Amino acid sequence: MDSDLGIDDLIDALGSHLRWRNAHPDLRDYWERRFTILCAALGLPVNLIEVTEGDVATAGLGILLEQAARGVVDPPDPFSGFLEASLPVVELYQRFARDLDELRRVHANSYRALARACLLALVPDLEDRACPATVLTEGGINRHPPDPHDYF
Repeated sequence: MDSDLGIDDLIDALGSHLRWRNAHPDLRDYWERRFTILCAALGLPVNLIEVTEGDVATAGLGILLEQAARGVVDPPDPFSGFLEASLPVVELYQRFARDLDELRRVHANSYRALARACLLALVPDLEDRACPATVLTEGGINRHPPDPHDYF
């Protein structure tokens, strides 16, 4: 039996839609369609981010939601390409890779929590809303999300 979809699925779809909106059409179209279907099923406007900008009570929440959903700020990475992959660099990276991965995971959880808080500030009863997972297949999505590694 399919499980229900809710706020966390909406956050995933929004974040992926924002991250891949300028990417390969398969990635872009999949996430845009998924986000649109979830918005409709949960009774939300598709322009959720833009709609908040004119309202003083929620001013800036759309921007914050967009940044949190995308995970805008990556943790500092000393191995970002300017260092050669010499043996000492490789050894250091291997030594600290687990800690760096943990830092990325912690940041991802923080961004998800922030996006969730923004959505709940915009739509207080959103946590109580859900829709069956079948809305995706009914909307024409009958496969798993595309893997970005297939395109890059």
